[in-house]
Amino acid sequence: MGLSTDTAAPPTPNGGFKLPDSPTILNLALLQLPVDPYIFGKDGDGNSIDKPKTNPNVTNAVAKIQSVFDETSSSSQNQIKPDLLVLPEVWNGPYKATEFPKFAEEIPEVGTVLTLENSQSLGPIAESCCRKYQVPIVCGSIAEREEKNGKTHIFNTSVALDHEGRIIGKHRKVHLFDIDVKPDPAKGKPGMTFRESDTLTAGDSLTSFQLPIVKNMKANKDSDSASTSPPLPTSVTTGLAICYDIRFAEFMYLYRKPKPQGRDCKLIVIPAAFNTTTGPRHWHLCLRARATDTQCYVAACSPSRPEPEALEKDKGLYPAYGHSLLVNPWGAIGDDGAAELEEKPGVVFCQVDLEEVETVRNSLPTGFQRRDDVYRLEEVGGG
Repeated sequence: MGLSTDTAAPPTPNGGFKLPDSPTILNLALLQLPVDPYIFGKDGDGNSIDKPKTNPNVTNAVAKIQSVFDETSSSSQNQIKPDLLVLPEVWNGPYKATEFPKFAEEIPEVGTVLTLENSQSLGPIAESCCRKYQVPIVCGSIAEREEKNGKTHIFNTSVALDHEGRIIGKHRKVHLFDIDVKPDPAKGKPGMTFRESDTLTAGDSLTSFQLPIVKNMKANKDSDSASTSPPLPTSVTTGLAICYDIRFAEFMYLYRKPKPQGRDCKLIVIPAAFNTTTGPRHWHLCLRARATDTQCYVAACSPSRPEPEALEKDKGLYPAYGHSLLVNPWGAIGDDGAAELEEKPGVVFCQVDLEEVETVRNSLPTGFQRRDDVYRLEEVGGG
């Protein structure tokens, strides 16, 4: 099977991965985490107050990440360990525009090694997961605070860490989630109004990075120096976007466009939190379309959905859609549709076949057939 429905349960046979491990296979684990929205307690109006010393969402995330690796290691020597782990959008606090400033934190720049001292939410992941298990992690997204020119800016920011806990990618959500979908009672469809721009500032650039393939780095180091075999690939160009960004096809295609005009990615990772209004309509459609457009693997990781009783009791809770999944470059959700969760907490074990990316692009060479003499697409942002 391509998934396990509970991160605390032992992984399925072969670590949940279907294909044998190889230098051109990337084994991914997408953690669909529950989010405790009441990390601050509440005042009389139901608003969060009092930032806690220890965020239960951070504690839970670290524990879930560790369970994936500890149980994989203890089950069998033949278990395949993930080469990359991904967390959801805004996993460390409530997804609510008015709350973002209350739990926003500073995030160091690319190249910084994170520690418990320089990052409250991401430091524990770097310390207790990346370095401990020698695994890169895309840390979903969190609210970031930046003081600049006497003004405070809050961003929805995703951070990619290498196996040493060093920041190798930092993406600020470019397209803010401002929508007003009216309910349709006749069709039983709920509505949704949300305005990230009430408190967030938009990012201004695409983000790509070199994702280290740690197992290949180790294999190259351990190989006989006299070997005539070519070295194994040690990284893959990976794009990073957040949720609403995927609705903008032009923006997303720049992740695929060959260099120097684009980023030439083979994998795009998207922490996201669609909801029960937009999710049924567009989640699969958007992700499959972007995978088809870009001829990339697209890995999307969502928070799990609160239980129905909780949503009924607190109308302010965000009804995340869930359905974390991996789409391949053909636009399919895994070989048999199994590389997807539903709405509950869990982990998707799924695989990226780098050779399949080349197969698709050689079979349908759309990346080199665009008519720059008729129309053009270029990146003009902050780099």
